[in-house]
Amino acid sequence: MGRAHFDGLVFVTQPGVVMTPRPASERLVAVALSLLGGRPAVVADVGTGSGALGLVIARAAPQARVWATDTSPAAVALARENVRRLGLGGRVIVCEGDLLEPIPGCVDLVVANLPYLPARERGLHP
Repeated sequence: MGRAHFDGLVFVTQPGVVMTPRPASERLVAVALSLLGGRPAVVADVGTGSGALGLVIARAAPQARVWATDTSPAAVALARENVRRLGLGGRVIVCEGDLLEPIPGCVDLVVANLPYLPARERGLHP
């Protein structure tokens, strides 16, 4: 287990098992928050990993409800731990499943920072 700082919050991480949030993704959060504009919304964080994107959005946008999904059981467990640690269990729901499949109903915004490296290079970028 490790720790990572992301957009002012500290996340529990599992390097080599679940992607660690990186500062470059903070721009994605800023754009998402500007699109929400403080309105009530349902946000999907697909491929959530540690839950960083969805949790920062939930923290900054109290009117939002966030669904965080991932196909990896390790990522789901880690994201749930970060939800618990940050006290956002009332507004962030973490589900195991593919992309939007586990989310009931419509969403207003989808965010994702999915793995973008070829599998053969995974070991080069823990």
